[in-house]
Amino acid sequence: MKAVIRGLIVVSVASVLSLDAGRAQTNEPVQIGPRTILTNPPPVYFKNKTVLPPNPGAKVLTQSPAPVTNFLALLGSRDVPDTDGTVGRDHVLTMLNLGFSVQTRTGVSVRTNSSRSFWGSTNVGPTDSIPFDPRTTYDPYSDRWIATAGLNDSSTNSAILIGVSMTNNPTNGWNLRRVKADPNNLRWADYPTVGLNKDWIVIQANMATISNGLFDRSHIWVFNKTNLYAGNFTNPTLLMHTNAGAAGNEVPAVTYDNALSKLYLLQSANGNTNGSGYLRLFSITGAIGSETLNNVTNPIYIQVSKSWAHTLPAHSLGLLFRSAEQHHGPHRNGC
Repeated sequence: MKAVIRGLIVVSVASVLSLDAGRAQTNEPVQIGPRTILTNPPPVYFKNKTVLPPNPGAKVLTQSPAPVTNFLALLGSRDVPDTDGTVGRDHVLTMLNLGFSVQTRTGVSVRTNSSRSFWGSTNVGPTDSIPFDPRTTYDPYSDRWIATAGLNDSSTNSAILIGVSMTNNPTNGWNLRRVKADPNNLRWADYPTVGLNKDWIVIQANMATISNGLFDRSHIWVFNKTNLYAGNFTNPTLLMHTNAGAAGNEVPAVTYDNALSKLYLLQSANGNTNGSGYLRLFSITGAIGSETLNNVTNPIYIQVSKSWAHTLPAHSLGLLFRSAEQHHGPHRNGC
């Protein structure tokens, strides 16, 4: 796991320390192949709006600044640790499948505990799996921390966990909630990703059928951010992308523009179609509680002149789309 904000780099490597035990799980993500490039109706291709200086050849590129510091975040011992973390104003929050760690920005340990303990108030019990695929992010406008994870793979009890810190200190308590992944008990949620804007916290997950474990669709939960921060909870809006050949890994943006009401999602659609790679752009708009997923049948693609060998996994897409934190896409100043 690598998280970068304002020159601070935190690296987490998982091995050695066992923090938790629970029902066994594979930790292998549901496989999603290249997505179908939709051509009917004709897609919109994102225009290149790059602005170059008058004489780019005369510019000498400077070296990137050196990291302020680096330190080990958290050790664990699991076949797939699923490392993730984020950096806030005063703290570093790291999450693995097995546990979580809070440190100062200089690496001093403040708190370490198991993932089951962290999510305990959501009624994660001994018959539940260990929470898996954790994601964290930091909201700089509200000075709050956000976490999510999946629970109970391949089960009718599959759930999405969401938590927001009560204050700007991630050790001062969290508001935690558990949401059933599929009201119809036919699918389970895998590989959640999280984003936010001024109004919403958005979680996307790849849904696989319980009967055969194959990818089937995407579920996207849109939470009222103000409501969650206040310690309240109303049911999120559930949006679905049901085209199994085109859905999957629509990563919500972490929006660094507190005036923007639209939230974007980016997908690695196809690594090689006629010699080009394609990213696909979605958006969520609407009033709080009445949100809509846009560009499902009228796609917007970002065509990349170079192809890649296979469809980028969601975590690679997150690194491509995000400069500050892993597994999420940043959106700031209209870019």
